[in-house]
Amino acid sequence: MTMQVQQEAALLSLPPTAARPSGSRAVPLTRGRWVLLSRKLTREPLVHFLVAGALILAGSTLLNRWKTTADSRYHIVVSAPQVQQLKDVWVQQWGRLPDDEEMRNLVNDYIREEVLYREALASGFDKDDTIVRRRLVEKMEFLSQEAASSSEPSDAELQQFLQGSGQKYVIPTQISFSQIYFSTSKRGTSTKTDAEKVLAALRSGRISTAQASGQGDAFISQSEHPLQTEEEIANIFDKTFAAQVIGLQPGDWQGPYESSYGFHLVRIIKRTSPRLPLFTEIKQQLTNDLKTEQLKQSSDDYYEQLRQRYRVDIDSRVQANAAGGSRP
Repeated sequence: MTMQVQQEAALLSLPPTAARPSGSRAVPLTRGRWVLLSRKLTREPLVHFLVAGALILAGSTLLNRWKTTADSRYHIVVSAPQVQQLKDVWVQQWGRLPDDEEMRNLVNDYIREEVLYREALASGFDKDDTIVRRRLVEKMEFLSQEAASSSEPSDAELQQFLQGSGQKYVIPTQISFSQIYFSTSKRGTSTKTDAEKVLAALRSGRISTAQASGQGDAFISQSEHPLQTEEEIANIFDKTFAAQVIGLQPGDWQGPYESSYGFHLVRIIKRTSPRLPLFTEIKQQLTNDLKTEQLKQSSDDYYEQLRQRYRVDIDSRVQANAAGGSRP
């Protein structure tokens, strides 16, 4: 045993490269000598002390982090800015400052909400919840659109947007008209015949427009209609009626034209051809539409930046089904 120790000591006492006769190459530190060095270090009390100290330090750090995380979960701080926000919301809703009791209730409600919110997170209620998922997605969408929504487009930008919008803002044909209504629910099978009789009397001059209106029935809307497009007329009557009257020219009474309500005699008062409105007429609409487009573009750009971070693997069976393949 003493001989082995002496041999190890002799080996360890040599420098990394032992002295050799002049002209010979140095011998590198061998694996065996590294093993002997490791064995010696493992016997050193100082090494044991350092390793134990490192383990204790690491354990203490992990414990402190765990305690800090646990403590922070059960520590609610109601800051002055949060209290001010509660007060501002109250003022917006009620138009006055809250009194002392109302302020205490606001703070207590906030604390109650925060406690339940943290417990819900700790219980994992936010996982696999469609409503929570959509709400978080909406917040990310709003975040991506924040920069775009902060600026108002200039007139030059609006003009350029208008020029690139094609026929979108062209105002189609409009007509203003008067109508006399004959109710099918009241007159039954004689409704159309009654309307034709009144029309004949109007055209012959035997009755005036005022007299003819008295021979019709009360309509849910007015009898005099301002300039309206075919779509607007359809919203009041129906598509069939709108398609019949939009092509009429100003002049005499015409009809009867059927709608879902009954039959109508119609006299066109004014007709306008399709036109591109003045910039001032649609400036607000252009502003709204351009900002909507900018918000969408900003959201899409933000998504594309985030999307590049992810690798997405789609099950080949899902892809086959989406492409019209048979189910596995």
